[in-house]
Amino acid sequence: MLWVQLAMRDLSTARAGEDQLTDGARDGPRRERGMTEVARHGQCDGAHPWYSPAVRGGNWNSPQTPSRPCLCPRGSGWEYGNAPAGSTYRMEQTDFDVLVIGGGSAGYAAARIAGQMGASVGLVERGPVGGLCILDGCMPSKALIRPADVLHLMRTSGDLGLHANRVQVDFARVMERKTQLVEEFAAYRREEIARAPGVELLLGEARFRGPREVALRPTREDGSPNDGRPARTLTARKIVLATGSYAWVPPLPELHEVGYITSEEVLRLEAPPESMVILGAGVIAIELGQFYARMGTRVTMLQRSGRILSHDDAEVGQTLAAHLREEGIHIETHSVLRGCFRRPDGMRVMIADIAGETREFPGALLFVALGRRAAIHGLDLESAGVRLNEDGCFVAVDDAMRTSNPDVYAAGDLATMRQMTHIAVLQGEVAGFNAARTLGLGGQGAADAFLSPGARRLGGVADEGTGGTLRMDYSVVPQVIFSDPPFARVGLNEQEARAAGRHYLAARYDFADLGMAQVMGQTKGFVKMLADRRDGRVLGVQILGHQADTLIHEAIVAMAFGATAEQLARIPHYHPALAEILTYPAEELAAAVRR
Repeated sequence: MLWVQLAMRDLSTARAGEDQLTDGARDGPRRERGMTEVARHGQCDGAHPWYSPAVRGGNWNSPQTPSRPCLCPRGSGWEYGNAPAGSTYRMEQTDFDVLVIGGGSAGYAAARIAGQMGASVGLVERGPVGGLCILDGCMPSKALIRPADVLHLMRTSGDLGLHANRVQVDFARVMERKTQLVEEFAAYRREEIARAPGVELLLGEARFRGPREVALRPTREDGSPNDGRPARTLTARKIVLATGSYAWVPPLPELHEVGYITSEEVLRLEAPPESMVILGAGVIAIELGQFYARMGTRVTMLQRSGRILSHDDAEVGQTLAAHLREEGIHIETHSVLRGCFRRPDGMRVMIADIAGETREFPGALLFVALGRRAAIHGLDLESAGVRLNEDGCFVAVDDAMRTSNPDVYAAGDLATMRQMTHIAVLQGEVAGFNAARTLGLGGQGAADAFLSPGARRLGGVADEGTGGTLRMDYSVVPQVIFSDPPFARVGLNEQEARAAGRHYLAARYDFADLGMAQVMGQTKGFVKMLADRRDGRVLGVQILGHQADTLIHEAIVAMAFGATAEQLARIPHYHPALAEILTYPAEELAAAVRR
């Protein structure tokens, strides 16, 4: 913190620093770190220049340099000309306006938005740069799923009159292609960060030393400690946490003795194992379990609840489970894990109670896929006054992505159970916008100038009129599982609608009844649509079937614009096309609402 004596005798000091200040002004919105801002708060008009106009011969009410809103705390008695000329005002000096900890999808989005709004931004990343989605999540898994889908199509194309005998799998090439794609995506992300205005990448591990103070231990690009560089302390006016998540492992001591893999290691195997036992049957387990099953691995899934995808309507999990079992995947529900051991032949054996019976499930590998939790180890959140949610798994935030510390925001996997990249990006943009906006940055324009179309659609501007606080809205959020057939949904399902007390109507249409699906030989699955019983507004759509990940976007657009089932049904659809399948439940719902 600095004490700035605002009196005529300070002008000589200001003139002495003219060159430095002028250089800082050329940087546009980004202030020179460490410079002293001289402003006569006795005539504060709420729009201080970034440096004293006296340096350039200007006057206080007509600054000749870009201005930013008054930094005086509201209610302090100093803002808007309340302080007498010559008074002393305490100001802070920080390394950055906004410090973002974590360079993944959420962190990069927050840094990019804050930088565009004029903030000086430090982006802390332990390394390697890229984040979970690029390095160990969405992109590498989809790069593996694609060849597995093609392989399965080749093997099952007999009904089309095509017979691919002795299909050979070059597993090394499958993995090599995945690695090449990941490297390209990561390189592009590094380029994006380098081009982002006002953003400085800082390689290191962060640990809070106070509400707005962070100790940084330098690392190398691969994330390993860089002992050749000294540790440093960083300060910021606002901080955004975006450190992501880690794969949760149950507290079974035997697991560490026996050995297991998580979603990171399973993406890097050199060869498909002979057998694999998967703990869990969620998104990651289903996608990668099916991949390895198609590569020749004997796969067993142990699910705690009574069905897979237990948060979705029963028919979704039951139908998908039936298709997975058709491919030879063994699924056990109502599983209670009891322990594990390793046999003399090297096989890992999982012990679980199934319907009151203790059974053993051997596998060459144990794949733990039981969900993810906030990666907060080593951050020392207590020092920053940042609290966790009730179950202690994630950082608690409000709908503006603020934590219990009003100067600290959080976004992405560490702040939500909705662990999807598009949600992380939206949350990051909302957090970055709000952090910069509370500093008076970004001008008085609407939020649209700084946010992506996704955030404009799903976030709402509120508080203080145009350009006020941006808040998350999760009412139109798509979810996709890249299984085969894939599953996609948006809005409410039936069990959620009942829990919310909504009066709704539901209609379903099967792919087996759709002409184009029959032509393509893709007849698995169905579409299910919910609409409000009173006005017919679409409340939710679930699609289990071919190209569900693409088809769901028509429903997303309809819901984003508040369309009714009748409006959706009246939209012209080309014939024949898979997209026609949405019109049938929409027509049924529209007729029911009219009755």
